[in-house]
Amino acid sequence: MKPADDARGEQLTHGGECRRADRLVGTARALGHEVAWVLHAEPGTGSAFDPASGFVRLMDGLAADPGDVVVTKTSRNAFTTTNLAQHLQRPGRPIS
Repeated sequence: MKPADDARGEQLTHGGECRRADRLVGTARALGHEVAWVLHAEPGTGSAFDPASGFVRLMDGLAADPGDVVVTKTSRNAFTTTNLAQHLQRPGRPIS
């Protein structure tokens, strides 16, 4: 079965999604915006979300820059089990 196409005619695949996300992140960085990455982990579950599986990482084709915020959440809410709120509220953070 052929993958579906999006509105621009690009195939909806992991590779296509990663290319679009990478373009979006590149544009945000070029405009001076901060980039935050949120990973999801379920330690000790033996699932794909268990960090021991090796899958709790950015997808191939995506990469965090040294100044990016990278947090790993262990609940549905990225603010309850991470320090993401502190990153977003820190003094001197550029406001977009």
